[in-house]
Amino acid sequence: MSAACTPTQRAQAALEAEVLPLLSPPSLVLARAQHTAYLASSLRQLSPSHCSLHASQPWLAFWVVHSLALLDALPPTPAPAAAFLGACASPAGGFSGGPGQQPHLAPTYAACAALATLGGPAALAALDRPSLLALLLRLKAPDGSFRMTEGGEADTRGVYCAFAAARLARLLSPELTRGVGDYLARCQSYEGGLGAEPGAEAHGGYSFCGLAAAVLAGCAHRLHLPRLLHWAAHRQGALEGGFNGRTNKLVDGCYSLWQGGLFPLIHSQMPLLMAQLAPCRAPTGGDKPAAGDPPAAQSAARLFPWRRPDDETPPADAPLYGAAALQGWLLACCQAREGGLRDKPGKARDLYHTCYCLSGLSSAQHYGGAAVLGPPDNKLLRTDPALNVTVCRLDAWDALLAAQDAKTC
Repeated sequence: MSAACTPTQRAQAALEAEVLPLLSPPSLVLARAQHTAYLASSLRQLSPSHCSLHASQPWLAFWVVHSLALLDALPPTPAPAAAFLGACASPAGGFSGGPGQQPHLAPTYAACAALATLGGPAALAALDRPSLLALLLRLKAPDGSFRMTEGGEADTRGVYCAFAAARLARLLSPELTRGVGDYLARCQSYEGGLGAEPGAEAHGGYSFCGLAAAVLAGCAHRLHLPRLLHWAAHRQGALEGGFNGRTNKLVDGCYSLWQGGLFPLIHSQMPLLMAQLAPCRAPTGGDKPAAGDPPAAQSAARLFPWRRPDDETPPADAPLYGAAALQGWLLACCQAREGGLRDKPGKARDLYHTCYCLSGLSSAQHYGGAAVLGPPDNKLLRTDPALNVTVCRLDAWDALLAAQDAKTC
């Protein structure tokens, strides 16, 4: 290797050397029993190392119960978990990182998603919808962003947590939506992805938050979807099959959702995507755009090489990313032998990566246009693209909330 290589290039080469022998195993099997045992033990008792997550207790609950739900292994009597989340509810509205702490939008989303996954009367009783709405309205800033907490920072993550929680509580309204599209459009960088705030570097987590919030708020038209698609597709490792979070970074299992989850959201907006490309036309000849073609047409030719001048829509099975390659990365490289999933080979398992690796695997299986890789038992339950809650649990939760609304009318 040349001495002129940068530290980034050396780290990438080292990762590829470690990953390459793992990518052709005799079989790609999801270690379902081991993952379930790891998660079930975490649902009963956490290790002392989790003390550092004292302000993220609803997140711990969500990572465990959602992962178990994806595996179709959630215990039938989750009332103690719902009661704990109820103890994290704040009298000021929403949820805090733990009992007695200040309300914050991040654990509010996590708690709402966990309660929707748990379902049942105990979960419903833990959610105070009027006080949640009051909190969301207080945290909304005049520019369309949302502060994470009283006096806290406002960023793309805050917008997503607010809208995801509002959707899970059936509280979406024009009052919440007003100005959000303008703010999210300002967060889209020249690269195509979204950053934490206007002017910030494009990042996988913030891109997912921004696009999912825009879809939930009905303002995805304010984003430039072709640029976002182009950027997201280039975050997938050519050899590894996983995704990185930013340009020139290593792949990480958690971005299987944060980046891989962008594609089903973009696919759900396909008419809008094509409308944004409508002014474009394919090059008049050869591989190069004609000199008179507008810049948008030249960009479209690079983004959609399959597109012919007479194409109105892409083929129904046109892949937006390598879903099979992502499944291979997760199954071959991100599973810990003792159960649980991890960032990459050489890293330790943890609940965060277990949750988002499984979420990304589910997304790739159900929305990626590729067959389930490995044996049929590898297939996970389907998760909602914008909320990351299993569809079956979300449907049951919506029915509970609708029945509650009917009683109060």
